[in-house]
Amino acid sequence: MSTYVRGNHPAATILKVDVGPERRLDAVAAILDEALRQARVVHVSGGPPAPEALDFWAAVNMKLGDVDYRGENPMTLERIPAIWNDIRYDPALATTYRHSKTAQPLHTDGAYNANPPTIGFFFCEAQARHGGRTLFLDGDCLCETLQRESRELYADLRSIPIAFRKGEASGQIVPVIGRDKYGPVINWNYYRISPGQSAEIDRLKNAFFAYLESRFVQTESVAPLHLAPGDCMVFHDLRVLHGREAYEAEKAGERCLWNLNVHWRGEAVVRSSSAS
Repeated sequence: MSTYVRGNHPAATILKVDVGPERRLDAVAAILDEALRQARVVHVSGGPPAPEALDFWAAVNMKLGDVDYRGENPMTLERIPAIWNDIRYDPALATTYRHSKTAQPLHTDGAYNANPPTIGFFFCEAQARHGGRTLFLDGDCLCETLQRESRELYADLRSIPIAFRKGEASGQIVPVIGRDKYGPVINWNYYRISPGQSAEIDRLKNAFFAYLESRFVQTESVAPLHLAPGDCMVFHDLRVLHGREAYEAEKAGERCLWNLNVHWRGEAVVRSSSAS
């Protein structure tokens, strides 16, 4: 039997779900589907260990929606057909965020996709001995803070379209902050903004990058999540920003997460942040 425990951090609500000894795909998919209807960030424990975990969780996610087959060569950024991408420490590839042990700024994964998946799913195969927590900031918390503290920046983020791309693949051309009936829709990745757009966009992207770092990351006003080996994290990618702490590692694979992305068939959570 699954258990649900809600952790209300001011920056983001994280729902902890233990699927227990249950291994039937339909049952686990139903548990995860219900969790995604309750919170924008879900921490899952109790699933199978590696190596069978990847096949198991891929099958679970296929019951939730359409899996996005967007594998990627980490050096050339060439798209390759694959379900999983590894976020693995590798000193030979450490010039990329994906394979480095450096901190990763707050971002969304789907900004550079023309049709962004709604759900990001990560399985932890190996965790660093120190550091490496994922950091979350709910879109509601972000927007409420901006409206209180930096109205002009908020207005620009809502109104100025920005083009994103990764490698040869063009992404969306949208404002950083949109809105629908479920709340804010966030499209942000500083390093995937198409270059040479305008001085106005250069100013805006640098201002927002600095604001996120100084207002939320450096003040630790983000919700941290530590994954143990075998744990998973699942989140609404268009509704929350996520980043990563720096971590300690020396050998390739010392920290390793596996990521897939899903076009979920469910509906978004109206509100998950506990901020007022």
